[in-house]
Amino acid sequence: NNIALFCADLTVTPLLVEINKNYASRLLPVPGMKIGIIESNGPQNYVNWVEMMAMHPLKNHLSVTPVNGIFQLNDDYHKKSGGIFL
Repeated sequence: NNIALFCADLTVTPLLVEINKNYASRLLPVPGMKIGIIESNGPQNYVNWVEMMAMHPLKNHLSVTPVNGIFQLNDDYHKKSGGIFL
């Protein structure tokens, strides 16, 4: 359907961020950009973010923490669905 955008709550728990990333990573890039975009501000709004991240099934996976503001979503990420079903 050539959809490049969807809207979701950006202040969510770590696993809900993974659900949003799973959706967003399957959409077309935003027109004029080479990659898709997602905004997440959980670390700024949840006092216990570090504790919640400690429970993330893929907490040490390179896809969980953005590098220079970019989530690194590779084939391994997609095989594991970001950990949402683990």
